[in-house]
Amino acid sequence: MIVKSKFPCRDEQCMWRVVENEAIIFSEEGQWLHQLNDMGTEIWNMCDGTLNFTEITDKICDKFDVEREVAEADIQSFIDELSKKGLITLKE
Repeated sequence: MIVKSKFPCRDEQCMWRVVENEAIIFSEEGQWLHQLNDMGTEIWNMCDGTLNFTEITDKICDKFDVEREVAEADIQSFIDELSKKGLITLKE
């Protein structure tokens, strides 16, 4: 469970690029990749260590017109998954 005041931050060692509004993320070793949809790409772009979980949720709710509870659950799941793979860390 993410503490809402923490700041998700992308791993600077992973390679990624955006192609046709979808981010493609490669592991540092190049063993696997993730292709993100529009919302995932927006979240990924915001995981630069300057916005906390609550601020990211606010921006996603505004941009995608999604209910806050749904957005929080989706963002939580997204960050948890990428955090387990070492692609995102949570900063204080």
